[in-house]
Amino acid sequence: MTSDVAVMIEGPCEQIGRPGNISRCVTLLYSLYLCSLWTAGHSVKMVRSCLKLCNNRRGARNIPFKNKCRRIIAYIAAAVLVILLLLKVLNSIDLWILHSRLYDPTLNPTLVPFEKLPPTGKHKIPKIIHQTWKDPYVPSRVTAWVKSWKQVHPDWEYWFWTDHGAREFIRTTFPPYLSMYDNYMQNIRRADAMRYFILYHFGGLYADTDMQAVRPVDPLTYKYNCFLGQEPPEHSLLDTNNEHLAINAIMGCRPGHPFFKLVVERLPDFSHMWDLLDSTGPHFLTSVWKEYSRRNISDTNGDGVFLAPAEYFIPTTDPYKPFYFRSRCKNVEKLTRKQKEACVSFYIKKLREKPAPYSFTVHHWIHTYLPTEQLIWYLPTTHIRDLVPDVKLKYGHEYPEE
Repeated sequence: MTSDVAVMIEGPCEQIGRPGNISRCVTLLYSLYLCSLWTAGHSVKMVRSCLKLCNNRRGARNIPFKNKCRRIIAYIAAAVLVILLLLKVLNSIDLWILHSRLYDPTLNPTLVPFEKLPPTGKHKIPKIIHQTWKDPYVPSRVTAWVKSWKQVHPDWEYWFWTDHGAREFIRTTFPPYLSMYDNYMQNIRRADAMRYFILYHFGGLYADTDMQAVRPVDPLTYKYNCFLGQEPPEHSLLDTNNEHLAINAIMGCRPGHPFFKLVVERLPDFSHMWDLLDSTGPHFLTSVWKEYSRRNISDTNGDGVFLAPAEYFIPTTDPYKPFYFRSRCKNVEKLTRKQKEACVSFYIKKLREKPAPYSFTVHHWIHTYLPTEQLIWYLPTTHIRDLVPDVKLKYGHEYPEE
């Protein structure tokens, strides 16, 4: 990630010394600001890396101007480091108080044990991996994770969908839904919706580009006709007050499954929702899953849906969540027992700090729709064919189906 930030700031740094390029310095300072926001959720090492960037550039024509800009950057970086240090000290004190309030020897949350899966068998879903991006050029921050899917599943097909290709697919295959699709307020909602249409029509495995494959999912496909990822219980219990929260970052299903038929049919009913999570995202998917669950179909039945434990696909918590979790966990007297267990799991036992030994994937929690994640749109890119040579680019005259 540090190298990505370096690339982002490198251009403006190189240009600072040229006459009339004050805007370049402003761009650089703004980039450093983004870097500092990013750092709050990651590590101090990144701020140090940002501070070194301009000092490493050579050939500036206006040395006094460059030195002045360096000093401004140094002051900003120093202020960020001081603030982060103070936050770390206050955080340690706050955590000690929180631990003492949560202490209860009867609370003993544990990871869900790995189930026994068949080592061989017939795949119940097509061996197709679906991923999407706005165009065929994938940003450097996710390229390693994208490549991991074919590295771990070399005998699976890999289909890549662009925004243009997805719209063409919906226009030709699901024309009654095209107006709804075009009228979504944000592109992220279209990205959510397209995956439901794709899985309903073609089947296979859908994974966001920030999902990293670490173990083959084949054993799951020998047992289940349809499965969904699930967010960690800390998310569902502390963020939504629900015991389960399905996530649409990773899903696998056979084509024509009645669950995804219901998902597609429910999209218009939720399209007016103000929050994208409720309209097309995890909250929407969870709502439909709850509705479908009332049919009481066994998850191993051909029409059943298996809601996989978080440990399988989403083994770690979102780095944006801890501050909110802490505010919830402080009000111990208002928490249910399961919510207290979630607090103990997160703050004391730290069960979600790393993937479980049996995790199939790791989720890296890139929220491209958040302001603090906008850097990803300006990173160097690589064509998907250079990452996955046998990729099938789906639909559209720009990126023809192969």
